[in-house]
Amino acid sequence: HVPTDTFVANSFKYQEASIFLKNSDSTHYTYLFQVKNVISEKVSKNQFYTNEIANEAHSSFEFTPFRNNILKGTATFRNNHLYDTLGSSFEENFFLAGINYSASFLKNFITLSSFYEAGSGMEQKKIFTFIKVATGQGTHVWFDYNQNGIEEINEFEISAFQNEANYVQVWITSNEYMNTFNTQFYQSIQIRPAQLWKNKTGVLNFFSRFQNSTVLRMNQKNTHKNFESAINPFNIDYNDTSIVHSQVNITNHLSFNNQSQIWGMEYFFKLNQNKNVLYYGPEGVNYKSHEFLIKGRPQKKLLLKISYTLSQKKLFSDYFESKNYLLNSNMIRTELQFIYSNTFNINLTYIFKDKINKLGIEKVKSNEIELDLNYRIVQKGVLQLKLKYVNMQENMTILDNLGYDMLEGQSNGNNGICTLSYQTQINDYLSVDFQYNGRVSETQKTVHNGSLQLKVLF
Repeated sequence: HVPTDTFVANSFKYQEASIFLKNSDSTHYTYLFQVKNVISEKVSKNQFYTNEIANEAHSSFEFTPFRNNILKGTATFRNNHLYDTLGSSFEENFFLAGINYSASFLKNFITLSSFYEAGSGMEQKKIFTFIKVATGQGTHVWFDYNQNGIEEINEFEISAFQNEANYVQVWITSNEYMNTFNTQFYQSIQIRPAQLWKNKTGVLNFFSRFQNSTVLRMNQKNTHKNFESAINPFNIDYNDTSIVHSQVNITNHLSFNNQSQIWGMEYFFKLNQNKNVLYYGPEGVNYKSHEFLIKGRPQKKLLLKISYTLSQKKLFSDYFESKNYLLNSNMIRTELQFIYSNTFNINLTYIFKDKINKLGIEKVKSNEIELDLNYRIVQKGVLQLKLKYVNMQENMTILDNLGYDMLEGQSNGNNGICTLSYQTQINDYLSVDFQYNGRVSETQKTVHNGSLQLKVLF
């Protein structure tokens, strides 16, 4: 029983007053304007004190000029005054605004979607570290490159083999804050000529076999003093120290005859740019690739895919010199799928890669052959076997982060990998997952890893 003259520690008061203006329901245009005042109080020494006073203004609209076209927008500004038990105050201002547009034209021949958002707030400065976990349960692996027995930040790599990953990256927030502006931008465009011309003949029917999809994603956090620069998501410069984080992703997929069961061609373009300012300085990675793919069916049960990929990967770090390199890569991949039945299929793949570090003289050429067998046993489970042979040839001994990346976790010379898995559902409540991973090379000890998981549904 709590006495009537005593407040519990989590007691609070909350007052809110608001006024708004909006139009009546309309099929083409709606809007809303609202202002709000919020006062919250907490308990200290059995007395209420004002903890926060907030003033907020909000507006939104939705506009449908014509069919299949929608434009939406929102904007919010909030002014906060925070108080402690000693009467000290702290003021902070936030805003968040966004606009969204989606449309389709010519019977979905062209569809597009656009989104932009900008806001401000407080960002905690972050550092990261790595924590050891059970083998196979992590994302990273540690290599003592300088052989000093100390786990250093630049000695961790994303594991090329899941069964060896025994570290996870953990972000640690500090007590330091900074004011940041945040922006997001998204744009997608799809072009599908078949929506108009699939029943046509001649040239129009030929063009109806093409299809293209483009997606652009951008987000950024910065500390710009200039407001126009702060809310511009396209203002990306590695040398700009005001940019705390930036990420750009662009993908484009162009296909021809993709719906055909006989043959088709595809082109893929990818661009990823990432930059982060960490406690030891900025670092990031840029990746760009072009892939050309041809696929066809020589016979009903055979599917042949041949592709060529040209890619470039750039890592940059102001603090760790070993993380500065520029890799150009050429890859030819040939895959033959033999679909024997609905329960059994075989994949045979050959891959040739040629890599060169443009900031040095390091080169690696590799040849891979992989056999993949999948057998689905009706009412019993799925059995999968993968056998891979990899021959790596480097022109010199490549160490540190660059060596792990170029060799993809393998060793120079001959390498062999075996993966065996079996999954089965014993009953409605119990399933079993068995996995074996083996790896052998000329310069390292043979590795055997096995796991058995029992999953029980209650």
